[in-house]
Amino acid sequence: MKLHALLALLAAIPIAAGEPDPARIPRKPFYEPPWVEGQIVLVGYKDAPKPVPGATRSKEEALALARKVVEEARAKGARFDDLVRTYSEDPFKTTSLGKLGSLPRGAFPVRSVEEALYAMGEGQVSDPVETPSGYVVAMRLAYRACASHIVVAWSGCRGASKGVTRTRDEALRRAQELRKRIGEGEDFAKVARECSDDPSALYAGHLGLLKRGTMTDAFDAAVFALAPGELSEPVETEAGYHLILSRKFADASHILIGFKEAPNAVPGVTRTRAEALALAGQVLARIQAGESFGKLAMELSDDQLSGRQGGQLGPQEPGQYVKEFEEALYQIRPGEISAIVESPFGFHIIVRWS
Repeated sequence: MKLHALLALLAAIPIAAGEPDPARIPRKPFYEPPWVEGQIVLVGYKDAPKPVPGATRSKEEALALARKVVEEARAKGARFDDLVRTYSEDPFKTTSLGKLGSLPRGAFPVRSVEEALYAMGEGQVSDPVETPSGYVVAMRLAYRACASHIVVAWSGCRGASKGVTRTRDEALRRAQELRKRIGEGEDFAKVARECSDDPSALYAGHLGLLKRGTMTDAFDAAVFALAPGELSEPVETEAGYHLILSRKFADASHILIGFKEAPNAVPGVTRTRAEALALAGQVLARIQAGESFGKLAMELSDDQLSGRQGGQLGPQEPGQYVKEFEEALYQIRPGEISAIVESPFGFHIIVRWS
């Protein structure tokens, strides 16, 4: 293809509005999980070793388009699902929407895609990755979400009580009315308690932490597409129409370096505050230089319970940690490590996974 024709092709490719989101730029995690879950856009070209059916573009054109996909995928507010539908030439995209499932190392069919996924954190988007079929843009998917919901059932749908007499169309209108009330400022928890047809109404609709794949496909797709604090449009499942509210949570690990003067000092710790601060600085420098966070936590953390698990605390909603720790945790993005944080227990180094 001549240069002017290639430029015309690139000019026709839409670019998502908005600024790039730094949270979507790949950063190698401090801890490698036992498995990762990913989603891909495949851009094929005709001379690839294993070309996708019908591929006509050149390798250079495919790379140019893949770079545009990366640019769009890293924009604030971009929906990766939409990019899969628009651009991907993966033969299985209609059934899987580019999702690869949760796979351990060695189980991915394409090694270069596996390496890209393990080299970034949840929600981050790779540069174009060359594969036998073309260029892949991969996004590492979040494994957990936290949500509340309101269910508006109709007569005859799964789990509906005998007292539910509304039709499916009436249920949809009711769900839309409730969403409007919440959008105008009415408290979600109050509306859930008063109006939801689900047993979770007793708990203001709160579902807690959810693993990907445990809910229906429609519910999963909706909840994992929401930003924390965002409310979905009505989502239809066999149980009725759901209004899903995404809630904030964090999955983190830490290393605690205690000192004897701390208000909640760890029993048996004899170092002074100055000694603890100096040691915490050394540990942080070692992590930043590439040493294993988990190994250092097992060797040095004064939190013996989490230390035995490489410092892992597990996913928690806000309100589970002391103020100083929690404020620092939510100031960092997934995949980032904190500065040294002082709490009543001592000095912490925190890494946030999601």
